[in-house]
Amino acid sequence: MGVRFDQLEPEAQSAVGKACAHIDGLGSAASLLIEPLTGGITNRNYRLVGGQRDVVLRLHGKDTELLGIDRRCEFEAAVQAASLGLAPGVAGLLEPELYLITDFVHAQTADLGDPDVFASAVARIKAWHASPAVSGRFDTFGLAETYARTASSRGVVRSAGADRAIDLSKTVGAVFANFHDPLVPGHNDLLGANFLTSTDEPGRVWLIDWEYAGMNTRWFDLGNFSINNGFDEATNDRLLELYFGEVTPVVSARLTLMRVMSDVRESMWGVVQQGVSTLDFDYLEYANQHFDRMMMNATTPSFANALRTAVG
Repeated sequence: MGVRFDQLEPEAQSAVGKACAHIDGLGSAASLLIEPLTGGITNRNYRLVGGQRDVVLRLHGKDTELLGIDRRCEFEAAVQAASLGLAPGVAGLLEPELYLITDFVHAQTADLGDPDVFASAVARIKAWHASPAVSGRFDTFGLAETYARTASSRGVVRSAGADRAIDLSKTVGAVFANFHDPLVPGHNDLLGANFLTSTDEPGRVWLIDWEYAGMNTRWFDLGNFSINNGFDEATNDRLLELYFGEVTPVVSARLTLMRVMSDVRESMWGVVQQGVSTLDFDYLEYANQHFDRMMMNATTPSFANALRTAVG
């Protein structure tokens, strides 16, 4: 449902006004069709339609740099991904707030259960990993400790789950330190909602939301993609086959470990958000859900076997 410019809160009014001045062809703020977009749990997004332009304005949440987000790297990655045809075009970056503006695309959440869509999604992940380096860094194995310190500084009581997340980071990190694992550009937030299928161009899959982009082990994206979308063993094998051309015990073991590391990140992200975010969302429940799944998967025989097998 659309809203009028004068119905927006002051921060959004200011940002929309700047967007109109920044983007050629968007028109005046008073004449815009403005549509709040739902679904995010960190930022607020607005679709702005006016003149010959149709764009999305992202107003990021308070203190999101404490989550490890580098807004200039997000912009850099979004521009690079768009140039590769992986993401919608970038219309601009508003200074000094660093609000990102991207082209609106007519699309819907991708059905990753569709074999063709799934294959296209994996191809896009692989293409991003093969692209030029970006300036940011996503520290898979140090993130839990960083988040724990940040949460404590914001008054969040440290839990047993957080201690276990830190221990798991050190354990899995020690395994990955034992083999050559070159860093690649990572997306680092491969939730199902970040894959869209175009309704204008059949077969096109868009990858959106680049705020956590940075150089990382490719295995984090693969594990994050797998567990966030509930892949079973057969789907994991298909993922590895599409990405590497074959499935071996070593690559399966590395995926198993990174599925757990994904929940380390998600659970600790929820902990930090309890002390940072002002949005109306139950971050405690979010953190606990991921702590529970982290512990369930980290105490299986397959995880213990993966610790031994992943080095190769």
